[in-house]
Amino acid sequence: MDTFGEILRSSREKKGYSLEQVARDTNIAKKYLNALEEEDFSIFPGEPYLVGFLKNYSEYLGLDPVEMVTLHKNMRLQEQPVPIDELLDTGKSPYKVTVLIVLAALVLGIGGYFLYQYVSTLPEKAAVAEPVPVEEPVTKFSYDLSSVDIEDRFPEGTELELLVFEKTFNLGIDSVGSDIILSYSGGDIVFNLGDEKDVDLDNDGNPDISFTVNDIDINAKTAVLKMASIKSAAGNISQVKGSPVPEPGLSNVESRNRRVSVILESPTADPFVLKVVFRGYTLVRYLVDRNERVEQYFDKGEAFRLDVNREVMLWISNSGSFKAKISGVDVNLGAPGEVSAHIIKWTRIPDSGRYKLELIPVY
Repeated sequence: MDTFGEILRSSREKKGYSLEQVARDTNIAKKYLNALEEEDFSIFPGEPYLVGFLKNYSEYLGLDPVEMVTLHKNMRLQEQPVPIDELLDTGKSPYKVTVLIVLAALVLGIGGYFLYQYVSTLPEKAAVAEPVPVEEPVTKFSYDLSSVDIEDRFPEGTELELLVFEKTFNLGIDSVGSDIILSYSGGDIVFNLGDEKDVDLDNDGNPDISFTVNDIDINAKTAVLKMASIKSAAGNISQVKGSPVPEPGLSNVESRNRRVSVILESPTADPFVLKVVFRGYTLVRYLVDRNERVEQYFDKGEAFRLDVNREVMLWISNSGSFKAKISGVDVNLGAPGEVSAHIIKWTRIPDSGRYKLELIPVY
């Protein structure tokens, strides 16, 4: 019978997916996907992370996540040592036990004597070996941003080599916490969740690359960065001060384009309730009214509600399983297996004085 790792790899290869493509679509780091296929549990921070990633990966491939988790748990049970002594009846008599105790005491006594003799002959100040520092492996990625935007999840300590029309820039993700620190030759830049900044990396007075932080996972020390060149092939600035700002949700990749949609209109920006019923296993991160971010796993059939005053930011691992309503209006956040990030918030309609509750895709 195939193991769950073999089933994952076989299903992925039948669909023609690469690990890199799966990592981009599910926001699960490639090293964790590879570890699941290799059944290497040592790199996961804990069992909940392993089970969560396994369910998401299985659902993405169209497999039954419950069945895959059961296969994993059965494998872990088989790896546990069997308590032979408890299963076998040794039938030792009290006399034999006494003899064994006496023999063990004699062996320990003789061994202790010789150990004492050996230790007493050692020099008083033995040289202590200095611990050898173990260097953490460095994760390095190279991208050509001349014609395509990049959006991916990166761990703390990542080194980035970015090519923009024959210019190469080297950067590092020095720290991932409540914010992230990006370092380059010109200094450090601090980003918060949702920040978008245009950075002049060669100090020529013109910005070279736009960076957007779409997610921060404090526990795993990872962040989702979108990186895009803001120079044309001729070297002219394509986004300068005063030029139109690209609409949220638009991308150079046509299939990823999303438009802002209006959920409802009202004369006042009143608090609203987001009601959700889950149709499949889903990981959700949400940030209500810029308070503390929350991360939760939900199973099929579970429901929850969010009470929101002004805005909520949502990151969903399996958008098609997220069935949501606001004031009776269905809110569509994506397709099955799709990872999505959206902001739902009130904005004022110019001139009319009314407000509209918008669904804004975030990249």
